[in-house]
Amino acid sequence: MLRQMNKKYMVLLLALTAFVADVSAGTEVEADTVSWKKEEPVQKRKRIDPEEFHKKLEAFITREARLTEAEARAFFPMFYELRKQQRVYHTKIAQASRRVRRENLSEKECEKTLTSIRKWKKQAMELELSYYDKWRKVLPASKIVKVLEADRFFGRKMFNNMVHPRKGKTGPAPSKGR
Repeated sequence: MLRQMNKKYMVLLLALTAFVADVSAGTEVEADTVSWKKEEPVQKRKRIDPEEFHKKLEAFITREARLTEAEARAFFPMFYELRKQQRVYHTKIAQASRRVRRENLSEKECEKTLTSIRKWKKQAMELELSYYDKWRKVLPASKIVKVLEADRFFGRKMFNNMVHPRKGKTGPAPSKGR
């Protein structure tokens, strides 16, 4: 049961990482691609400036995980290195998924695509797990857990803000009680 929960958590973490990696790469997200409401047309959202996104993400994670300046300086280059390497896998997965959606593939071709997607997801997860060991050299485990939680929270809030923007505000609202 615990192993199954860990797998579910890792899949959720991988999916969120893929979303945040796409956003940090400057990928445009249109609200009509994620909204199920068909009542009104949705305007295209502005592109997110990757540099601004990284600054907000770093500030948020630093604050939420209570990283010192030295810890942040040592941690974030590794964090973005992981994201860059994971982006390769996430791009392959997205391209394969789009191909299945757009083309009329046979069951055999879909099975082959699914096998590739599973392989890429596993490689991305193994890569992430290897970075946990690297991060342990510069951060205590308690702060790594807080970093992961803050990263997940930030991504979720950014997504919600893109779908339901707050007037005049950007980035996630400060967390309460953390």
